[in-house]
Amino acid sequence: MNNKKNKEGAVSIFIVVFSILLLLIIAVSFTLIMFKERRRATETDLSQSAYDSALAGVEDAKRGLLKYLQQTCKNDSTKCGEILKHLDGKDCDAVKFLLKGKVEDSNRSETVIKSTTGSTGKKIDQAYTCVTVKYNTKDYKRDLNDGESAIIPIKTREDTTNVTISWFTKEDLGSKTNFKTLHPTQPFPKKIDSGNPPVLVAQYFKYAKNITDYDLENNTIGPKYQGNTYKNNEFLKTLYLRPTTTDNSIGFGSDTRNENPLNPSGKAAPIRNIKCEKPSDKGYYCRGKINLPEPVAANQWGYFLRIMPLYQKTGIKVEFSGSKGNSMLLGVQPEIDSNGRANNVYRRVNARVELMDDRFVVPGNALKISNGGACKSFSTTHEIINDPDGCL
Repeated sequence: MNNKKNKEGAVSIFIVVFSILLLLIIAVSFTLIMFKERRRATETDLSQSAYDSALAGVEDAKRGLLKYLQQTCKNDSTKCGEILKHLDGKDCDAVKFLLKGKVEDSNRSETVIKSTTGSTGKKIDQAYTCVTVKYNTKDYKRDLNDGESAIIPIKTREDTTNVTISWFTKEDLGSKTNFKTLHPTQPFPKKIDSGNPPVLVAQYFKYAKNITDYDLENNTIGPKYQGNTYKNNEFLKTLYLRPTTTDNSIGFGSDTRNENPLNPSGKAAPIRNIKCEKPSDKGYYCRGKINLPEPVAANQWGYFLRIMPLYQKTGIKVEFSGSKGNSMLLGVQPEIDSNGRANNVYRRVNARVELMDDRFVVPGNALKISNGGACKSFSTTHEIINDPDGCL
């Protein structure tokens, strides 16, 4: 009888011990999960705050660039040149030079933004530590939607005779492993399936410096256009770049239309084939080198290149070159590299910003189609204005 009771007591003790261990394991597991989630939330807060800090550095750099162009360089050419030495992509205090003009050695440190409290109640100290600005860049990069234009001033440090246009990246390809190109001789299709390289419209144009207000008011543009200076559509050259498996010679000079604006020919711009193939690295699939219709001198103003994709969105890269090799772009699209900090977590942001030349503001489009209707607005001003969103 006692043996039976002892056995029942041993079983009860075993069940109790097992239950306690099971509950202990469950409690420890829940505790570990709570700590892990709390740590993850803290890391998310810190990462987002560090990213916001880096963005704050980018915004301060943009504000500094505007001040540099619109105030410093207009009022003090000497100071303009001195600050430019710090915009080489290497000076971490570039923003301070842009905003203040100079930096004392004692102030060469991070820029504190603010202290906040995260979702977990932990204090977060935000600052951007190093923000560099590269004012002159070797290329122009941008993502464009179908029908969206990029207007690029051809303002380079060296003389320029060629432009290389690259487009369609792995991100544009999406989940597909291969892409289809167009037939090299057949007409353009009605549509191109997603994940395939689009057609590009490339236009070269320049500011008509010899046309005066008198010509506009007295309608004397026509006679001037027929003169030697305006023959053979000198101010506008257009090419359609067709993505194919073969190349042909490319030059804006192949657009030989004589487009007198008062008597247009009605002819279509020439189509040129560009070879598209899978790159060996993470570069661009389509790449074509185009001869400019005329050499563009170094640091020249009034020459532009317009790029617009048809059918699909795409990323583009534009590079200019001459007899001495690559031609650096002068302040066309400065590159900002910003490092942000939140406590001991760091994030880095690389951004491109486009600077507008207030001497000649080129609109992105002459006619805007939105909500099923045509929208065209006219305005006259001595100041820079953004394209209005909708009709005025």
